Amino acid sequence: MARYLVHRIGQALLVIWLAYTLVFLAVQLLPSDPVTIFLTSDSAVDQAAVDAMKKQYGYDQPLLVQYVQQFAALLRGDAGFSLTSGEPVTERIGGAVGSTLALAGAALGTAVVLALTVVAAASLAPSPVLRRVLVNLPPLFSAVPVFWLGLVLLELLSIRLGLLSLFPDGSFLSLAVPVFVLAVHVSAPMAQVLLKAWTGCTGSPSSTCSAPRGRRRPGFLPARAEERRRTRPVRPRHRGGHPVRRVSDY
Repeated sequence: MARYLVHRIGQALLVIWLAYTLVFLAVQLLPSDPVTIFLTSDSAVDQAAVDAMKKQYGYDQPLLVQYVQQFAALLRGDAGFSLTSGEPVTERIGGAVGSTLALAGAALGTAVVLALTVVAAASLAPSPVLRRVLVNLPPLFSAVPVFWLGLVLLELLSIRLGLLSLFPDGSFLSLAVPVFVLAVHVSAPMAQVLLKAWTGCTGSPSSTCSAPRGRRRPGFLPARAEERRRTRPVRPRHRGGHPVRRVSDY
């Protein structure tokens, strides 16, 4: 167990290091450092203020020093300060954790309900055509891009119908729409797994899927076992050099 934990922690640190390295290299490819780009967008900014903020964020140091210092700060949990608000980045992230978890939990619960609804409707559909349509819904849900579905619903509900604000206002629709958009994509693999299990049970010639483990329904055998039993040649048993005849031989 300890070896497994050490291995997983090592993998996590490797992923963090690779992600940080890629982001650091991408920032260095910019025409200038982020502080200069952010402050020089205003033509009235003083160069002394730019130099002071560059020193505060460490962009006046050599690249290798910046790389080591920023990575060490990241490992300590210090993500720096926001250029727009001046607040610590960890506080800004922490302020959004609650709403993010609420959205993710609501979307997961809705996805489970949606997947079970599709599977139940497909299993109880009286028409083969309707059943085929319901079975093909999960692949359709998986193929629809999340951002495209969100933009379509935003266009329909906000601009065309005026039922939803373009910005979150705390209303029911402002939470229900993103929950539904996420749930549609998440429910697709759940419904596909359940439908595969259902079709495997109903399509089995032995019909033993619902039987308890270790027991079978009376009168039913798996198809391969039943075929082997019927086609297996009967070898006559000998006793004392003479074949033993059975009642069925007469």
